[in-house]
Amino acid sequence: MRGFHSVLGVLLAVLYAVLLAHPAWLPGLTAAAQWARPFSRVGTGLAVAHGLPLAAIACFLMPRRLMLWLSPRVPPLNDYLLTEGFWYLAGYLLLAVAAGLLLLFR
Repeated sequence: MRGFHSVLGVLLAVLYAVLLAHPAWLPGLTAAAQWARPFSRVGTGLAVAHGLPLAAIACFLMPRRLMLWLSPRVPPLNDYLLTEGFWYLAGYLLLAVAAGLLLLFR
């Protein structure tokens, strides 16, 4: 399964780069960016709209590293509580929320 998710992460990263290269595909996002200031509500919304796909891509490309960095360890065996499967699931959920959010800007 790891190979599938790695390929999915790379494809999503390429799609995200293409989406950033063609801002006319999401005219609402481009219009919102004109009104954005660094610490305004619009700026926060744009940061979330651009950050959610990156978080999903990170969950697909490096679940093992996220498990090592962010998962608590459970005694007595010191096993990781949030395994790689959790990070794949988090990636799918973040991807669904990001797609829904970006579709609002069409």
